[in-house]
Amino acid sequence: LERRPEELAKIDERLRPLTEVDGADLMAVRGTFVGTALTDEEHPDPADFDVCYIVSDWIEGAPLGHAAEGQDQRWILGILAKNTAVRYNGPGAPDGMVHRDVKPSNIRVRADGSPVLVDYGLTRAVTEDASVVGTPGWLAPEVAAGSPGGQAADVYGVGAIGHDLLVGAPPRRDGVPLGLVAVEQPHR
Repeated sequence: LERRPEELAKIDERLRPLTEVDGADLMAVRGTFVGTALTDEEHPDPADFDVCYIVSDWIEGAPLGHAAEGQDQRWILGILAKNTAVRYNGPGAPDGMVHRDVKPSNIRVRADGSPVLVDYGLTRAVTEDASVVGTPGWLAPEVAAGSPGGQAADVYGVGAIGHDLLVGAPPRRDGVPLGLVAVEQPHR
């Protein structure tokens, strides 16, 4: 996460609720620090300490898109039913937080099949006046239109993931008729 070192206190405050995450389906944040970009230098110049890092648990597993390869619709729907982005905004989740970048690569699937939401680089409080961000193809329509979005935009991300896994593309890329045909045919 490239930010100015003077922003570290703000980043710490923003991510503090994620240090108290209680659940196997959410990646816990352990802290933040300022360091250098990757370097081979044994003694880097102090002026090079200009990158803020987020320290979190390592989540062993495959990105959702890879884990879904060769799986049937039942498996895909099961993953969506227990998807972490919905829990992230529900009971037991960090109160009032919005992930803002729900997509297959930000969900890791453990060997036991359990999904874990990762990558909190864009996470903000719902009440924070945040800029419009996310990944094209996964943005809720209101976010793509210029609104900062909110919890509903994260839930939209879960639907976009389902569309991608069941149809083969995120919503709106190939149009509704192709999506209907793909859902009606046996898939994978």
